[in-house]
Amino acid sequence: MKNSLLIVSFAVSLVSLNLIAQVGVGTDNPSSSAVLHLQSSNKGLIIPTLTTAEVDAMTLGPISNGTMVFNIDSNEVYVYFGTKWHSLTPLEKEHGQAAPNKGRIKATTNALEVKSLDATTVNTFNGNGITPIGGIIMWSGTTIPSGWALCNGQTANGHPTPNLTGKFIVGYNSSDTRFDQTGFYSQHALYKAGGGIATPVYSAGDFGGQDSVTLDINTIPPHSHNGNTNSDGNHTHSYRRCGGWAEAGGSYWDNLARISNLLTETTTGTGAHSHFFTTNVGGGHGKAHNNLPPYYTLAFIMRVQ
Repeated sequence: MKNSLLIVSFAVSLVSLNLIAQVGVGTDNPSSSAVLHLQSSNKGLIIPTLTTAEVDAMTLGPISNGTMVFNIDSNEVYVYFGTKWHSLTPLEKEHGQAAPNKGRIKATTNALEVKSLDATTVNTFNGNGITPIGGIIMWSGTTIPSGWALCNGQTANGHPTPNLTGKFIVGYNSSDTRFDQTGFYSQHALYKAGGGIATPVYSAGDFGGQDSVTLDINTIPPHSHNGNTNSDGNHTHSYRRCGGWAEAGGSYWDNLARISNLLTETTTGTGAHSHFFTTNVGGGHGKAHNNLPPYYTLAFIMRVQ
């Protein structure tokens, strides 16, 4: 009789489980959103523990998506979906730690892989980094990294590079009509027809400028120079003049000897004074002058893959 009651009780329990479709372990009130609800204040859940070889062997047969195991070789929890096992613990962090231990982060598409990582140091990047294709950086070195190309106008891996050799960069500005156009290479005229400096309209990809500039009549304003001579104080000047002719007979040379009657005279003093002068308008020598600020040469390279 007692055994019959146990069998009936167990059958009723199974019927209840089928009706409710929920099992509570350690709780009489399992969550309505859970099939199995475990409740404990001092115990945890142990899922199947397997070696790497045992995990790999499971893939020989059909595996349902969502299958979960603990790999005791790598100390990682794996879940199966699609056609592969995926780790749920890419970074190891001990209980109570603020930062993870050294590990690996890896993306299988456009991968950024960090070989060695701790809280303060990144040693090596594998792949082409996080700069987007078409991104340009300044670079120093002798060998351009793989996946990058020198910005010298070449086309690399199907991506045309701008020719930035020997040039400064002007930033794009959508709110300035001189800098809000895109895409074309052009050399803007420096001067207007008939003289005067033109107002340039810069587009993304434009280039221009000069290493040196020769000033000409369009860039030099009309001008002259004036000033005053230094004052020499109140002074006079002495001079000599012929006092007269003395008539005499004889040869021509005798007559010249009579012109020795010279008088020394002195001008009247005019007081201390100086003289003001103005030069005529004139041009220079047409020499070019350097137009470069202090500089340091680096290469521009663009990511092309």
